Amino acid sequence: MCTRSVMVFMLLLAILGTKAQEPQDRGMLALRSDICRCMEALDPEASDAVYERGFRTCLGEGVLRHPGEVRTLLKDSPEVGSSGYRLGISIGTLMRNDCPAYQRALARVRTSLERSEGAD
Repeated sequence: MCTRSVMVFMLLLAILGTKAQEPQDRGMLALRSDICRCMEALDPEASDAVYERGFRTCLGEGVLRHPGEVRTLLKDSPEVGSSGYRLGISIGTLMRNDCPAYQRALARVRTSLERSEGAD
């Protein structure tokens, strides 16, 4: 249940977005590219649980591989909410316009969460 709440929170962060943040350097482009490439590799035939885990893994690995860019995203984000909230908004904004695989993955995870919440 706690994991589900965290996932819902992460999705809301990614969906809400704030002002568009354009990647200004190769580091931001690499962060976006790494996450996007990982999302492209997700198996659409996988179960919801496996797909959600893959989605979280893609985001987590991107953050771990690009700590400098993560710090920049946090520094440039509005001082509203926790660091996790601000990072989720920033990464969602970064990915939203230039990564169709991210859009598909986000829609799939959102649908999965809605189905599971309806079953509760």
